[in-house]
Amino acid sequence: MASTTRAAGEQAEPLLQYLSEGQLAERLGLEREQLRQLRQTIDQAAAVPDHLKREPTAQYLTEHQLAERLTSSRRKLSEWRLSGAGGPEFVKVGRSVLYPTASVLDWEATLPRRSTSG
Repeated sequence: MASTTRAAGEQAEPLLQYLSEGQLAERLGLEREQLRQLRQTIDQAAAVPDHLKREPTAQYLTEHQLAERLTSSRRKLSEWRLSGAGGPEFVKVGRSVLYPTASVLDWEATLPRRSTSG
């Protein structure tokens, strides 16, 4: 069933906006309830976690969230904190490291370059 649903989902995605629910279910050989579940699955898969959005709404990002956002490692973030040379500002709360979202966005704005030299 999972592979059938996955294959049907790949076929359904571009058709979702043009066909009625009944037409789409018929074309894919699915029952209407299966189609509803498929639509739910597609919508959930398309949802972007807050910390990966261009401008997250959370006030702070965790170390894990920032590493995922930057497609980097937590170790790299740790190296930046230890050296003080690179990375966004951070806050330590006990043993936890948090990154203020505003600082992350400001720091990210400084990253674009036009050349790899200098």
